[in-house]
Amino acid sequence: MTGKRIKILTVFFMAVAPAMAQSAAFAAAPEDGPEKKLVGSISSIRQRVEKDHRVRLVEDKHKGQSRIHCYLVTANQTLPYVISLGWLRTTDSVLKSSEPKKKKHLIPRVKLHLPGRPKETEPVDINLKSKNLLDSARQSAPSLNAVDENNFIIPSLTESPLDSSRKVDIQYLAAFDAIVEKKMDKAEKLLASVLDQCPEDAKFQNSYAVVLALRGEYKEAGKHIDKAIALNGSYSFAITNRALLDLARGRPKEALKAADQALALKPDFLPTKLAKARALLDTGQKEEALTMARELKQLYSADWQTMLLLADAELATKNFKEAREILSRLTVLSPNNSDLLLKLAHAENQLGDLDSAMKNARKSTQAGAQDPRTHIALGDYLKDNRDEKAALLQYERALDLRPERAFKKRAMLSILSIYVGQNKLEEAYELSGQWVDKNQDEAFCHFNRAWIASQLDGTEYRDTAIEEYKTAIKLDQGLASARYNLALLLLKGGQNKEALSQLQAFVKDSPEDKDVPHARELLGKLTAASKAAESEP
Repeated sequence: MTGKRIKILTVFFMAVAPAMAQSAAFAAAPEDGPEKKLVGSISSIRQRVEKDHRVRLVEDKHKGQSRIHCYLVTANQTLPYVISLGWLRTTDSVLKSSEPKKKKHLIPRVKLHLPGRPKETEPVDINLKSKNLLDSARQSAPSLNAVDENNFIIPSLTESPLDSSRKVDIQYLAAFDAIVEKKMDKAEKLLASVLDQCPEDAKFQNSYAVVLALRGEYKEAGKHIDKAIALNGSYSFAITNRALLDLARGRPKEALKAADQALALKPDFLPTKLAKARALLDTGQKEEALTMARELKQLYSADWQTMLLLADAELATKNFKEAREILSRLTVLSPNNSDLLLKLAHAENQLGDLDSAMKNARKSTQAGAQDPRTHIALGDYLKDNRDEKAALLQYERALDLRPERAFKKRAMLSILSIYVGQNKLEEAYELSGQWVDKNQDEAFCHFNRAWIASQLDGTEYRDTAIEEYKTAIKLDQGLASARYNLALLLLKGGQNKEALSQLQAFVKDSPEDKDVPHARELLGKLTAASKAAESEP
């Protein structure tokens, strides 16, 4: 056997992550019907729309009746989940004000001389109010209000609900307003109480699911989304949220199916279109996603989520120049968005502008100081710029933040690669040992230690490498490269029979691996040698 052909475990890092959407609203329909305009003009609804641009109105149907659906879309989040205030109609019922009643102003009676009456005659008392001389049309007209599908009259922000209103509806409105004010703890507590009282309301189930999803509690959120859809199979908002939740959970095929179901119910709803385009992107249908993103950009040119989708689609199809242009605009609007800065740095790096990539990656570490991804990305660019000392500091900072498994693996591998590149194998070996002690159940830590040990001379190091590779395989049966590396070490130590077993498993489990031809060659030699040994007297 000539030379060392030890495989190195590689982990790919995508510096582009979904960015947090910011401030642009979804474009309104070209023509709003009279009922939508009327509902939108009512004080209680207008106040909420003006307070939070995420509150929208759309013409819809509820139980076969035409209604105006008032909802909030989480356009400031990575995914545009939808929360419903209710399916509204108008009513002329009068609301009870929460403001203290003002004392009625009494208009004084006045003395007037009537025409034709002698001046010395006693003037007649006239009550101006009784003659309606001071009444305006506005004072005499009935009050117009919005009522939801549960016959709950929506009060304005300065009014109290009617005494006859259900407690559960009052609590739900308070939860909705808490979401508007971004008081998520309060919203979650109120919605939990709402569901305790009325678990069979699809709207309540859907809203609680969204709050849970925004907190990253995807599994529990999924249960409530499923309940909402079971209660109302045509609830397109809930089905859209199902698609978005599937995207968040890394299930793009299921997301695509849900998005198609929602679009069949409401073909022009932008959050659903965004969900479908992202599902196409995540299922590898990049060109289809790009086409859809460009079409949406034509319709909703100023929408934040649409611009973000197009940037991601351009990145995925390696149109880095176009992506950089869009991301540059987005980072102007949101200069402290670390995800956008990472995406922009990635595009710049791919275009050969390493200086700009490092500049924006450094900004991302300031904006997202507690996000290990930002430090890993900056470390990568510094490493490419041959500033390995500074790169090591960034990788170490990322590990200090206790990143999730994939990023922890990436940071560790990058640190070890720097030490190996500097021929500091002893330091790398010592560090890999520390990581094994702290991460006994992580196969990649044992793999890394085994690989470093295999690069050092001495039987002690070789024995350590063999044991560590065996541990890595025990923890992860799919780690085929560990079997190949282990077989080479066993051959070097004269343990041909065990090496033969590992090579056979490697060829069987990874038939497409580039080292399979060499493994087959070794198997042939070992088999021939074994037969020759058996034929000897």
